[in-house]
Amino acid sequence: MAIVAGLAIVAALVAVPTVTRRSSRRVIDRAARSAAPEFSVVGGMSFTRAQGGGRGSSSPAPFAMLSIFDWGVRLGPRARPFGAVTRTVELRYEEIRSVDVVRSYPMRDYGVRFRAPALDMVAVFWGGGPGPVLDRLSAHGAPVTRTETQFGFVHWIGE
Repeated sequence: MAIVAGLAIVAALVAVPTVTRRSSRRVIDRAARSAAPEFSVVGGMSFTRAQGGGRGSSSPAPFAMLSIFDWGVRLGPRARPFGAVTRTVELRYEEIRSVDVVRSYPMRDYGVRFRAPALDMVAVFWGGGPGPVLDRLSAHGAPVTRTETQFGFVHWIGE
């Protein structure tokens, strides 16, 4: 039984990075990716597929970083060594349907949730106060809602 459990863990570790790399790396061209971000903040992140639950990733603070660019946002590893446990998600502003504030239960941490239905993606960045992040996203025309939503497992997709 232990061997089967070990093989399942290894298969999950191989499958998740493959799915997430394939889906997130197609978004931005090389020149835009190499540009310096306008704003970055360190924290944690989690994301999933809206329709294919379980094919996502989660990284606690301080392993992830949210960077805001003129073309969109990048949620990914804070440093190269964290790339093994933190996947990269890149979203152009036109792909983001909504950005809102979430508060976890029972931990009561604040996060910023990004919904991109065309990419079948829901991502949450956990870290610091959401105000500066929402201000910068709003300045770029992202559809920002500042009302707080309590966030739990069933709230990944909720409208």
